[in-house]
Amino acid sequence: KESARLQEDDKPTFFEISAFFMEFQRKIWDAKGQEEKRFNCEQVMETMDVMCFNMVLNDISIVLSSPKGKIDSNKIQKSLYYLTEMMHILAILSCSGEEGKRMIALGLCSVIFFSKDALDQLPGLLRSWDKCKYTPKHSAKLIELVYLTVKVLESWKK
Repeated sequence: KESARLQEDDKPTFFEISAFFMEFQRKIWDAKGQEEKRFNCEQVMETMDVMCFNMVLNDISIVLSSPKGKIDSNKIQKSLYYLTEMMHILAILSCSGEEGKRMIALGLCSVIFFSKDALDQLPGLLRSWDKCKYTPKHSAKLIELVYLTVKVLESWKK
């Protein structure tokens, strides 16, 4: 809720901590048996609001708009890690059988993908990729983000 009050230098740390706990919750959910396959989104919703998506997507946009040689690869990697985990949770919510979770996902998707001023930064991330500049882990996260984006968008085509 207080993410708007973050200082510029605090954002990468916030992204990394939030992504870690989102990944932790997601892996706990993945490890549960089929009979308990109901995702408890209350524990990650503080870091899944529109403001957090705006913050990470705007941060990526700022980094990508800097001159070609000045891209801060550490900052973009932390933002990408956080965005990928957010998209994992969004994919879970979008594919959920529970109407409330799908409505939360639809609200987020409408801001990120479906609105006139969509915030999606995936095309920019793909254009900025350079095998000499980024690690294989970055490349894997980028591929994972593409997969998750397609999965989320396909869940709404019905």
